[in-house]
Amino acid sequence: MNSVDIKALGNGVNEDLATSGFKRFTGDDKSLTINITHAAPGEVNRLVAAFSTTDDDLRGGNDNINMTVSFKNGRSQVFNNVNGSNRWGNNSKTSVTLNLNQAVLPENIASITISDTFGGGMGGDNWNMGSVQIRALGSGVNKLIASHGFKRFTGSDKTLNIPTTP
Repeated sequence: MNSVDIKALGNGVNEDLATSGFKRFTGDDKSLTINITHAAPGEVNRLVAAFSTTDDDLRGGNDNINMTVSFKNGRSQVFNNVNGSNRWGNNSKTSVTLNLNQAVLPENIASITISDTFGGGMGGDNWNMGSVQIRALGSGVNKLIASHGFKRFTGSDKTLNIPTTP
């Protein structure tokens, strides 16, 4: 499955509730649970990260990207393998949606950390991220909260922490 969008429709309501990206269903992995967090006016319940790749692809397979959302209350939420083990080719653009398990005001998101799972050494992957822009979405909210330009991820330089803007 490439993706699924869950919407509330009817009786004057037309609201995006959740999105899930790539999922490979197999005989051993037959289900997908998508948590839906309701956002009150002004709150956000999902983030959309728009990535661009330059002249070195993200390999996928065992070489993937994780993201961690850190909140000002000290909690965090980890999203493993946000690329779904898929390759992001050279000079490509890809967006991923992260469904938060708690609705929050955008200013209560402290930072976003992007990290790789690369092993390094001979045959290890590298990835040239051209840029990333992260938008917070929710009830009446569509706000750019973080962005960063070029970053080369390697087996020895695995992490990028991006503070958010209020």
